[in-house]
This record gives sequence, structure tokens and C-alpha cells, in this order.
Amino acid sequence: SEKTAQQIDEETKKILNDAFVKATELIKNNIEKLNRLAEKLVEKEILEGDELAKLLNGETETTDGRR
Repeated sequence: SEKTAQQIDEETKKILNDAFVKATELIKNNIEKLNRLAEKLVEKEILEGDELAKLLNGETETTDGRR
């Protein structure tokens, strides 16, 4: 029925809005990590899993690979 379709549309909009809010919060809360990641990807283009984990944990390395 029309009423059921409207309820489904409203619930769908609510779910999408909630997901958008959560995604926006995640980005805002992790913007520094995202910026570090972007800078490193511009520099290296490819990151291995351990490099990514270290980067996201705030660990830094010197240009010769030492910390």
C-alpha cells in the first residue's frame, strides 16, 4: 500500500542519514590520520600492511627506514 511504501521510504532515509552522520564523525575524528596517509601515498604510492598500521598508529620512520 501507499502507507507502507511511505514508511519504508522514511526508514530508508533514516538509515542513510544515520550512516552519513557516523561516516562524517569518523572522518572528522581521524582527519589527521587521513592527512598523514594521503601525504605518504603521494610520496610512495603503495604502502604495505605493516607500513599502513605504523602510519595509522602514529609511528614514524626516517627516510632510510629507521624509526
